[in-house]
Amino acid sequence: MYCFDRAIDRDDSEAKSLARELLDVVSRQCAFCGREAKDDETFMKCGKCQAVHYCQKSCQVAAWKSGHKINCTAKYKPPTGFAKLMPGGILPPGVDPETGAGLRIMLPDGTCHTIGSDANGK
Repeated sequence: MYCFDRAIDRDDSEAKSLARELLDVVSRQCAFCGREAKDDETFMKCGKCQAVHYCQKSCQVAAWKSGHKINCTAKYKPPTGFAKLMPGGILPPGVDPETGAGLRIMLPDGTCHTIGSDANGK
């Protein structure tokens, strides 16, 4: 599922079209019992991964207990703000992803500076 979401984010129009068709098919079928949605019916998504759909709460609970919780991960979101500048979009704990505040960097003169602090490093 995640690769379909990423394909939609890309500029490849053929990949986008195919990904949208596949997502539409998958979103119209319950991931647990397989029931297909009626024309006017919308299934609920898993709140965490948003990649699977369920026709009712009992199917969602049963799927979670039968193993979806092992494969379920948060939906991929590209890094934003300051995190886009970091390798893999990963920042150390405590660093603000939008502003970079709290990130310690080494300056060319060998001194360390914390982004968002005053000249005294506080």
